[in-house]
Amino acid sequence: MNDAAKKYLRDIRFWIPALMLLGLELFLQSGLYGRFMLEKYSYADSIRQNVRIVENSPIEPNALILGTSVAYQGLNIAELNSALAEQGSRIVTQSAACEGCMLQTQHLLYRVLKDQWPDTNTIIHVADTTLSSKARYEFDVANGSMMAQFSRSEALELLHMHEFKLTYREYLYFYIRLITNQQDLREFVLNPFRRIRTIGERLRTPLPDYTHVNDNLYSYGAFTATGTLADCARNALAGVQDQGQPVPEKKDGEEFDPTLHKTDRHHRNAVHVTCHIANLEKNHEPAGEAQWRKLYFRRVKTMYDEIYADGRRVITIIPPYSDLILHANTDERIERWRKNLAEINAGRDYEFIDMRRSLDSFDNPAGRKYFYDVLHLNAEGSIVWTRKVAERLRPYEPLILRDRDR
Repeated sequence: MNDAAKKYLRDIRFWIPALMLLGLELFLQSGLYGRFMLEKYSYADSIRQNVRIVENSPIEPNALILGTSVAYQGLNIAELNSALAEQGSRIVTQSAACEGCMLQTQHLLYRVLKDQWPDTNTIIHVADTTLSSKARYEFDVANGSMMAQFSRSEALELLHMHEFKLTYREYLYFYIRLITNQQDLREFVLNPFRRIRTIGERLRTPLPDYTHVNDNLYSYGAFTATGTLADCARNALAGVQDQGQPVPEKKDGEEFDPTLHKTDRHHRNAVHVTCHIANLEKNHEPAGEAQWRKLYFRRVKTMYDEIYADGRRVITIIPPYSDLILHANTDERIERWRKNLAEINAGRDYEFIDMRRSLDSFDNPAGRKYFYDVLHLNAEGSIVWTRKVAERLRPYEPLILRDRDR
């Protein structure tokens, strides 16, 4: 080491910021920031809150639901348990479905929660069939931010099991919290008072019994009653209906009037984005789709194998989607799902429930009233579909309760 370097290392101007960064890193490593101070509704915060709610809920389920935002928005768990009870069923469910959760994150959630209820013997997997061609080997930062909220060694183990190609950057991401939380810290610095208010609200607010209740009252049908995906995306961007009339929009700070307002800026954006992406996917088959499907189903097998190795079983449910994305829900695609799941579960006790046609939405534009955007149900659709799920689960009660009754 030369004299200039030695002089620099002895300079207080080096040690003050270095010690400040070290202190911040140690604070982040303590877990306090992740537990109380994450940006509300971020991916990392959402999964932490979901786990806290499920772990502290008085509900003792015998069936745990896993899935993406399709299940998170689509199933009203309080309504599901109520509907099952009305039928005289002893099935009790709880949901760990989370927005943005890909299979590797769902698998980690299963590991985090599986010892919470040792008598929970059934996993209900709401399978998002639109994702089977989107599997990739590259690290997904959004899901990485969620997985990094739990055991780092377990998260990295699962990423290897799911065949992700990890570099030193991913290891740094998981082990150095300044890197893990860099985006969240940036948001904190930009608006610290809003974050502090959020922390106060969270500390004062008791945890609910369930992770989410869908309260989205809008429907993407407001933008296109009978049009195509291209019409949907174009109309949502412009804020108009098929005939060009403006869609009444609730402005920020304005009181909601259910007789007047048919959208807001969040809804318009969700409709535009989902319609635009679905339209691109409809007209452009991804390169190497067969390869990505094989990878996806290998990941499904990895998760299912562990569930069965733990003495549990899986019920796979295919959810309903809007009539505008029938290309993602063709009989050919679902038959492929049946075939792959049959191979994955060869010789095992499993069930497959196809609920694509459970709403008036499969090939009927009138069913658009049930959807917030082309993928996700709104509040009305959530209630209707949840009750239909209860009807379909009722015959499986002996299977779900079998080990409890022994």
